[in-house]
Amino acid sequence: MVTSVTARTVLGSLIGLLVWAQLPVVALGWTACVVQSGSMRPALVPGDVVLYQPPPRDRTPAVGHIVLVQDPTRPGHLLTHRVYQVLPNNDLVTKGDANSAPDSTPIRSTALEGVARLRVPSIGLPVQL
Repeated sequence: MVTSVTARTVLGSLIGLLVWAQLPVVALGWTACVVQSGSMRPALVPGDVVLYQPPPRDRTPAVGHIVLVQDPTRPGHLLTHRVYQVLPNNDLVTKGDANSAPDSTPIRSTALEGVARLRVPSIGLPVQL
């Protein structure tokens, strides 16, 4: 009896987290990505799902915002890091929270894919396996 209640509770919780992770994607056109590395620890850990709002066209994300960008060092890959500095030409210098130094290649505004708005912890762990 206790096992059945526990299993239903866990399953219900997982379904609820999945709905929260997908609702903004379907309803608002946001992007969902699973965190793959530890470069953003402790704010984001591998297995977290982060939901990104499309970037505003009329302004640059502020220092401190977590952004999703096209990785300038690995074409075809995405990178989630925090805005460390906004350059005069509106390019972004990013940095992973766990990294000791900022990223070496500035991010052009055209490479900006989204601004983090919601973190769903651990729901992406099956993707990690």
